[in-house]
Amino acid sequence: MVSRWIRFAILMFVCTTSFAGGTSPRTLVYEVVYADGSGNERFRSDAVHWVRTELAKGGCFESIRERDDEPIEDGQLRLQIVLGYFDDEVSYDYSIAERFDPTAPPVDERRMGARQELDIGLNLFDDATETMLRYERRRIVTSHRPIITEDAREVSREEMVREVGRRTRLWLCRVSPAKLEKTITKALGSPDAR
Repeated sequence: MVSRWIRFAILMFVCTTSFAGGTSPRTLVYEVVYADGSGNERFRSDAVHWVRTELAKGGCFESIRERDDEPIEDGQLRLQIVLGYFDDEVSYDYSIAERFDPTAPPVDERRMGARQELDIGLNLFDDATETMLRYERRRIVTSHRPIITEDAREVSREEMVREVGRRTRLWLCRVSPAKLEKTITKALGSPDAR
C-alpha cells in the first residue's frame, strides 16, 4: 500500500509541473526594485538571477527579459517585483554572559541561528496602458541553523533570494495562458471580454 505522503508528493509534483498547461504568446519584461528606492544591490541582483532562472524553468511565457532602457512594446507585459520590509535576526542558544566570558570556550557556531523576513509585492501590468492586471503581496520567511563552518545568515539569505524567484514563478505560471488572456482583455475593457 502506497503511503499517503508518497501520494501527496506525487500529486504536488504533477500539479506544479503541468498545472498551467501551455505558454502565453506574450513577452514578459520583469524588474526587481526596492520599495523605498534603496537597498542591498547584491541581494537585488541575486533576486534578478533567481527570478530569471525560475521563469525560464516555468516556461509560461513565449519570452522573458529583464527591463532595461529599451521601451516596452505593445502587447508585452511588465512584471514589477517590489522588495519591501526586510528583517534579519540572529539568535543565540546561550546567554550574553556566556558569549562574552573571556574564560569560556570558543563560541560554537551550531548554537546560533538566522531568521530573515521579506515582504514582496508582485505587480503585473500591461505596460502600454499602465493597467495593473494582477497583484499580490507576500511575506517570505526563511531560517537556518548552521552546520560546522557554515554562515547561517548567508545561507538564509541565499534561501530567501531563491524563494523570491520560486514564489514569482508559482504566482505567474499557475494561471493558464487562456485565463491570463481573459484577465488582460477584461482589465483593458476589450469588448471580447466575457
